[in-house]
Amino acid sequence: MVVNGKVYVATQNEIDVYGLLGTPPAAPWVTLSVPCYTFLKQTVGTTTTTSVLITNSGSATLTLGTISLTGLNVSDFAIQSNSCTTTLAPAAQCTIVIAFTPAAIGPRLGQLLINDNAAGSPHNVMFTGKGAS
Repeated sequence: MVVNGKVYVATQNEIDVYGLLGTPPAAPWVTLSVPCYTFLKQTVGTTTTTSVLITNSGSATLTLGTISLTGLNVSDFAIQSNSCTTTLAPAAQCTIVIAFTPAAIGPRLGQLLINDNAAGSPHNVMFTGKGAS
């Protein structure tokens, strides 16, 4: 039997009810434009940049905390600009521009950490690049 969007199934010992639960609570959700990025091989000491777009794809305000760089070669990466404020409304976006300047020949590794109030925090973007002579 179906009543008010729920299906009622009688068994020998009980009645099972199937249907959608109530509306989920409002919550922020972080969507990153890239989960990882590889910079092209470049000469040591030269700089290139890429942008990371952060979107609040949830239904509640996203509160941003510390945004920082870490990693094995953290000094080869820099936050060149950051348009993020402390909060992002649902569907709002902000951009972080990351600069890569290899200090040595070979593979270089870094990571952008984004602390926030959404599930899965901190969110991160991995960066790799390669310095050449």
